[in-house]
Amino acid sequence: MSKRNIRRIELDCPIRYHAIGSDDIHEGRACDYSNSGVSFIARDKLEEGQLQEIHIDNPGEQMPPLHAIIEVIRCKPAEKPGEFFIAGFIKILK
Repeated sequence: MSKRNIRRIELDCPIRYHAIGSDDIHEGRACDYSNSGVSFIARDKLEEGQLQEIHIDNPGEQMPPLHAIIEVIRCKPAEKPGEFFIAGFIKILK
């Protein structure tokens, strides 16, 4: 049995995010999301446990925009130098 029992939907669209309490908005590329989490590629190395507010305005034809507060659960170097793969747990849907 797979460790992951929640279906993930693959994405390739822009994502905007910022730390809670900051107006400094950053951009990246959304990779996928499920009802409990989201992953994206960004140029910023985020700390595990940090809260971020995310916005995915156009995830696809059959999916509504996503606006949520996530907790960063993983941040590791991505394939492309200078980028990071970030996984977050959705704490609050807005």
